[in-house]
Amino acid sequence: MIQRIFFPLSFTKDKGLQPTYLARNNFGIKHERELDENIEEKIKDRDSKKYLLIGGDVSGIQDFIYHISSKGALKLLRGRSFYLEMFCEDIVHEIVERLGLPKANIVYSGGGNFFILAPCTKETDDIMKELKADLECWLIKKRLSSSLYLALSWLSFSGDKFVNFSHIWMDVNQENSLKKAQKYKSVLEKNPSKILELGDYGDPCDACRKIVPSEDLEPVDDEEGVMFCPLCHEQMEVGRELARFGNSFYIIKEDQGYGFSVPFSKLKLVEKGKLGMDRSPSAIYAINSFDTDEVIGLIKSKKLIFDIRISSIPIAIYCAKPDYRKSEREIFSLEELAEKSNGSKKLGAVRMDVDNLGKIFTYGLPEDQRNVTRISSLSRMMNYFFKGYLNLLGEFKEEKVLNVCNWQSNSPKLVKERRHSRNFSIVYAGGDDLFILGAWDDVFELCFDIEELFRKYVAENPHVTISAGFSIFGSKHPLYQIARVCGNKEECSKEDGKDRIYLLDRGAGKEQISRKFEGIKDAGLEDSISWRDARKLFADFKPIFWYIMNDKGNASKSMVRKLLAAREEYCKYPEKANWVIQLHYFVSQNKDMKNLLDNNRHEELRKYFYSVYSDKVSPIYDIDLALNILDLLGRKVNS
Repeated sequence: MIQRIFFPLSFTKDKGLQPTYLARNNFGIKHERELDENIEEKIKDRDSKKYLLIGGDVSGIQDFIYHISSKGALKLLRGRSFYLEMFCEDIVHEIVERLGLPKANIVYSGGGNFFILAPCTKETDDIMKELKADLECWLIKKRLSSSLYLALSWLSFSGDKFVNFSHIWMDVNQENSLKKAQKYKSVLEKNPSKILELGDYGDPCDACRKIVPSEDLEPVDDEEGVMFCPLCHEQMEVGRELARFGNSFYIIKEDQGYGFSVPFSKLKLVEKGKLGMDRSPSAIYAINSFDTDEVIGLIKSKKLIFDIRISSIPIAIYCAKPDYRKSEREIFSLEELAEKSNGSKKLGAVRMDVDNLGKIFTYGLPEDQRNVTRISSLSRMMNYFFKGYLNLLGEFKEEKVLNVCNWQSNSPKLVKERRHSRNFSIVYAGGDDLFILGAWDDVFELCFDIEELFRKYVAENPHVTISAGFSIFGSKHPLYQIARVCGNKEECSKEDGKDRIYLLDRGAGKEQISRKFEGIKDAGLEDSISWRDARKLFADFKPIFWYIMNDKGNASKSMVRKLLAAREEYCKYPEKANWVIQLHYFVSQNKDMKNLLDNNRHEELRKYFYSVYSDKVSPIYDIDLALNILDLLGRKVNS
């Protein structure tokens, strides 16, 4: 093996990353042909561009995951999401293998993005160009070019850039942004027939709706009359296997054989305890586990080669399962998740995203501390939250998670006792965003649990926040529309000021009252609501929730309608007193409401019904959020 020289990069407060001593690693590849010469000065040179930062950014993730039919939807969704994770991992590991680099050179990988440090040589440039061409050909051949694209860039830099690594990091991101606007440019310029010859002959796949040759369509088990293309069929099988294995298992890489195809490998899911039953794989991925005892034991018994590549990968794959399953592969369908809801039998969905992520990486660290170790650690730890903690929130057993969500939190809780194994499934989570489906009341509570846990995770930093779009649907609603609606609400939360959640549409009267307070700053007419205000709102309405749900058994539809009617009257004529008269008359005639509002302990609740403002929206405007949730919770049938 060639002896290679590099500088381990140690951190100093004043100068960031500095080369300190000669050792072995791949940056020495720059000088490997000069090892017989005195190259100490060349190695110490920090002005020459001896390094490359390779960056990849997968675009089309949302369309790829969500644009499917509802046939076998949840298993296929989970299979696609997991497939995408391994798609990126396969590319990352192929790059370091072709370049002869160790895994330590992978600065970051997650959420469809990755960064790798490499030596700046002509050989590296040639290898990367060849790999990029191979990848694009594979995507075209698999008919994925219309949905997925990997923008791949590599820029050279000198050693002094390690002091403020955010500059080269952002330069690579900008280069990839330009390439995403010119997808498959080299293929279209040199050989456009590769894409055009795909044609439109054949029949549509019942999942992705892509036209494929009829002979390539395959029937799907347990789905009568359903035909999938080979890729969707593989992803469906992956989704079924995920249900069988739980949250921790292995992925093995084989050059050929049974498994699912990613650009440069065949991968196969293997249950824990059964790793040595296949022929020796070339690489092993331990999913959601750092326990290597089984692998070490197999290496010692010579069932695995001693230098096998092993990686630990966190992936958010929690899904709700029936207590008594007919088969190991069974998970709740979307219809069954809706049936697990309390009250109205609906699906809940949420999309969440970290606010100002670009600014966090650019300005979130002091300028003299934006070195490669801190930047990569910040990226990796952000990724770990979305890929690690969400599984724990689903299982809802880990003591620290329970402590934050149950006892330290003032988040709204719709049921008296919160159960383990919550009724939701993670569709996608990684990098800085997520998409989750489940029983509407579980997902509603989960939104606040995630935000609460995230605030603790970032040490209550007020500049690192998250925004969300939540919505409620019937179980037959098309998945791509669910994703689109929640995505639009999430964007609205960000436009309204970030650190917010869009819960429900504000309903009748929004346009009328908007005209009344048009141009008034901080009038309180945003569609979304801040996390703090949402928590306070539901805390203020807690007496109504618990009195009605515990003592009465369900919400009075008449009560909810009359209170909402008073709100609607206010929205139409906020300058008049009609709504106040209407509301006070109703309260005087309703003994339950009168007792609650007359109670001195419910001072905060009274303001929603008795406070009137002229320079901003009165508190009654916000009662629709709490009352509509109460109404949904009180329903006993799907309506």
